[in-house]
Amino acid sequence: MKRKITRRLSILIIIALLLFLAINYVLQMITAQNDMVRSSKELFWQIDNLVEQNEEELDVVKEDIKEVCLIRAKAAAYIFQEKKEKIKNLEEINKIVDLLQIDEVHIFNKKGTIYSGSEPEYYGLKMDSGEQIRFFKPMLKDKSMSLCQDITANTAEKKMMQYAAVWMEDGSNIVQIGMEPERVIEQTMKNEVSYVFSCFANPPGSTLLAVNPETDKIVGSTDFNLLSKTTDDLGIDKEKMQRWEDGFHCNINGKYVYCVFQKTDSVILGRTYEISELYRNVNTDNIRLIFYMVIITAIILYCITHYLDRNIIRSISDINDKLQHIAAGNLDERVTVENTPEFALLSDQINHMVKSILETTDTLGAALDATKQPIGIFEYNQEMERVRVTTRVSQIFGLSNEKASELFADHVLFEQWVDALCQNPLEGEEGIFILEGKRPRYIRVETFPKANSVFGIVIDRTDDIRKKRQMEMALSQDELTKLCSRRAFYVKLDEMFAETDKLKNSAVIMIDADDLKKVNDTYGHGDGDRYLCGIAELLDSIDNGNQITARLGGDEFAILIYGKETQEELDQVLQKLYDSRDTNRVKLTNEHEVLLRYSIGVALVSKEETDYHVLLKQADLQMYQEKKERKRAQAK
Repeated sequence: MKRKITRRLSILIIIALLLFLAINYVLQMITAQNDMVRSSKELFWQIDNLVEQNEEELDVVKEDIKEVCLIRAKAAAYIFQEKKEKIKNLEEINKIVDLLQIDEVHIFNKKGTIYSGSEPEYYGLKMDSGEQIRFFKPMLKDKSMSLCQDITANTAEKKMMQYAAVWMEDGSNIVQIGMEPERVIEQTMKNEVSYVFSCFANPPGSTLLAVNPETDKIVGSTDFNLLSKTTDDLGIDKEKMQRWEDGFHCNINGKYVYCVFQKTDSVILGRTYEISELYRNVNTDNIRLIFYMVIITAIILYCITHYLDRNIIRSISDINDKLQHIAAGNLDERVTVENTPEFALLSDQINHMVKSILETTDTLGAALDATKQPIGIFEYNQEMERVRVTTRVSQIFGLSNEKASELFADHVLFEQWVDALCQNPLEGEEGIFILEGKRPRYIRVETFPKANSVFGIVIDRTDDIRKKRQMEMALSQDELTKLCSRRAFYVKLDEMFAETDKLKNSAVIMIDADDLKKVNDTYGHGDGDRYLCGIAELLDSIDNGNQITARLGGDEFAILIYGKETQEELDQVLQKLYDSRDTNRVKLTNEHEVLLRYSIGVALVSKEETDYHVLLKQADLQMYQEKKERKRAQAK
């Protein structure tokens, strides 16, 4: 039992442990996913804020550069205004370029053609020569204008430059200076996605993405292998990607990852996390948890089994030994196990139960006595000599006090006495036996052996059997004529025709009273009954030997004559039957007398025909034929 309890308890604990670990693992996975989504959202917010801040700074820098360009363009125009001889001196022009810390200077004539400057290769270019230089063409019409162009590629070299132009004070020339906008380019680079991504710590297994929402191309990523690819190339589900609040699993370049995306004003920011890295701590934590729980489980199992062995198993074993003696029939046994309050209470309950079992017979007897039913119960087993009985058992068996004490004190003597009773069964009744005496009694005995004990019930069926016999007698006799009833007649025919050798020379006869309606109409139904009784008495006296006479119903009778050694003997009886009609009278009320008249139909039993149903039909047909002929004769 200890092994079984330990095994089942171990299985239960292991199942609970596995269930707990499974639930904990799933919850930790969900937590890891939620943490990744939350941290990604915070990171996206920081990236978006940084980009926005850089854009604001870029706007300030652009304005500063424009202002610086204009100031230096005005300075160059002032110098050339004061030292016009330097306009044609390339060396002096380069000195001015170095002095003003600019990269280029170009001098336009009034028609908008470059004729001097730091870059001779540009000489001859006009303001219609390209998109970049055309920006300054409006100045040819308005000498009060000064313009600063946004950073753009110059016309000749497509080099990114920022140009500013002003008129000299005398209106003779337009001075244009050009600067490489290093600060602007540097600030612009800060807004590049890759640069922005590099500003944030990115744990191993994590990749940041920036997706162009119009083309679905990867425009920035911490993994340069992903640049210029589309989301379709990576196998990212667009529908899932656009569920901005949720993460989802995906396979990118053969790596199973968890993804989160967030739409900003300009791009879609995304972050992927390799599953192995995302759940690394989950796996580690669960392995550590399994180790701890295995140790705790082993300790718990040891403590439980030790406690079970010391306080439960031994106590159960002691109680089981006591119960085996009680189950064997030793109801004097008592349980005294008090290791724990529960077992002490159990011992008291078992002892109380045994006491109740001992009292059950008396209680059951009292209950049966209260029902006034002739029922008794007895029980005995091999462990106890005496027989436990209810009070009615001795009454049903008709035992004297001395005899009852003798039998009930020894179950062997009682069993022999009951076996002797069962040797005298009542014929036709199963389980009912005759108890001989001045007036025989009929007792039903049922025994139910079980293991080493016997439980039995005795019922006094005397009144039932007697009533049954009275009912059978009533059913077998016609109430008016005292002849056999229809039912009894057919039962007797079944018995007789079952052994045709006993029939010998025999005949089945059908008889119908002729004048019953006339008597009823003339004298009343009471005299009609007397008329039928007169016929019944006459018919029953035809042959006082082998004859069965019955009233089948109404004015219809039937007779079986059987057992005649010769056909002549049978014919004599039949002739007597024919001679008896129309000659005998019956006295009615008021001293009236009427002839007993009836029609007869006879069917002889033969070897060819032994079915009494067929014979009755033949006799019945013959009887009705004769009845018709007698009516015609009487009418004449």
